[in-house]
Amino acid sequence: MKVHRCALAIALLAVIGCQTAADRYRWNVAHAALSPRVRQLPRAEIDQVLRLISYSWHQPVICLHASAGNPRQLYAITGYPHGDRPDQFGSCVLEKQSGEWRIVERSYALDPILATEPACEP
Repeated sequence: MKVHRCALAIALLAVIGCQTAADRYRWNVAHAALSPRVRQLPRAEIDQVLRLISYSWHQPVICLHASAGNPRQLYAITGYPHGDRPDQFGSCVLEKQSGEWRIVERSYALDPILATEPACEP
């Protein structure tokens, strides 16, 4: 039984390790939850944000929501579906500067409770 688990773990790591930024971008476009306020942004801006995260972050986007205190900021929760450890989740803060979205803050570990709550609501 241990051999099967080891083989499965190696196969999973190979698949995850082979995932390209373009693959992450396509997954993010299809699966990331968007808050109602984010859905009001022009589609080109949403695509820019998802592309930026996909090409500079190793985890897929779970949720993207607008900052309640700053209309020029978005907050992304990232992670692996069905994860249960803080190192399987993260977050980043994006800010619109000179017309372009930029990642201004990253967190490489996030409590899974925060990643699985309905965080995409304003």
